[in-house]
Amino acid sequence: MATKVIEKITKKNQGELQGKLSNPYTKDNPSKHYASYIETEDGKVCLVEKPERIEKNFCFAEGRTRDISEAIELAKKAERDRDYFISKNVQRAGYEEKIEKIEKVENGDMHAFFYTPNDCKEAQGEVGIWFEENWKIGEDGLPSHKFISPSSFREVTNEELQAYKQALESANAALLKRLNTYLKRFGLSKVRTWTYWDEA
Repeated sequence: MATKVIEKITKKNQGELQGKLSNPYTKDNPSKHYASYIETEDGKVCLVEKPERIEKNFCFAEGRTRDISEAIELAKKAERDRDYFISKNVQRAGYEEKIEKIEKVENGDMHAFFYTPNDCKEAQGEVGIWFEENWKIGEDGLPSHKFISPSSFREVTNEELQAYKQALESANAALLKRLNTYLKRFGLSKVRTWTYWDEA
């Protein structure tokens, strides 16, 4: 079957997805937990998670990496810097990091695999995605992972990879819209920062 991209999960279109989820916590209301997903060529679903909350608390270490005055200055800046607020929330979501890995796959520097985690044996149709650097690929063409059975891996096709990239880009755009809507309503009034001593 052809790969399909669902760019936004809503209460209206989540019914088909619910039948393929095993976790009752997310199965009841997928649109709350996932931003988008793709249907793979073999009928599985690969989900793009949605951040459960907007991060408003930021801490800065002092000690090993910077002195206290620098940490305090960074904390003060975070309380008034909208770009910092957005970038930290985007970074926390991890969409851009995965898009960068996809680009490495496209350039031949990494491989991408779908897999069924060992702790999701009851999953009816869920797969995760795993990126592995070329030098870590075994002679059998599969990654080595102590928590995932080698037989669980399947290499992602180019069509599936592009679909997953599209799903990530849609999720990232939705997150940016959500963050900008939040800032229009609350600004940075709810941001809290602090410093802590790092002895490591």
